[in-house]
Amino acid sequence: MKLKSKYMRTAAGIMCAALAVNAVPMVQQTGDVSGADIVMGDVNSDGRIDSYDLVSLRKLSISSETVYTPAHAAGDVNGNGSIDKEDLQILSDYLLGKDVEFAAPYVPPTEPPTEPPTEPPTEPPVETKKYYAADAEYQNAWTETTNTGFEGESYVNFNNEIGSFIEWTVEVPADGNYELDFRYANGTDVNRPVKLI
Repeated sequence: MKLKSKYMRTAAGIMCAALAVNAVPMVQQTGDVSGADIVMGDVNSDGRIDSYDLVSLRKLSISSETVYTPAHAAGDVNGNGSIDKEDLQILSDYLLGKDVEFAAPYVPPTEPPTEPPTEPPTEPPVETKKYYAADAEYQNAWTETTNTGFEGESYVNFNNEIGSFIEWTVEVPADGNYELDFRYANGTDVNRPVKLI
């Protein structure tokens, strides 16, 4: 069979090139795909749109590559953001001299920059302070060191009568709730009730 027209010979060459896709190496590039330097249809970036671009586009269409490269942008002639059979058909029709238009370059959405995770505000370190009864104000009571197990210079013992008390003045950095650990001892077998106010 003789091929009579220039277009028929071109079509046959394109079809052969498309079928021999593994024979033409494709160099994958990464870079700016904003559309400024992209020539739609010029998949291999050689400055012209020809059957080699169709071969390169076919290679891209079966590639598992997920990065959107300038080659993808130039080959995405329908502008839908992916290389598919419609792109192959449009480029093939263009090379056959059919009246087709290429879409503007697809610009993939950019992901907003991720901010580093914020750490929750740290609580200021808990300051522990000991307040000794011997340093507080007391009434109907006295300091002594007779029994063991106390901390500080002495402890306070008070009479078993209503109205005996020990009163501490506590300084805190700010208003709020604070944890209080209260330590006391009873060195006798007699019940000596104490009331915290």
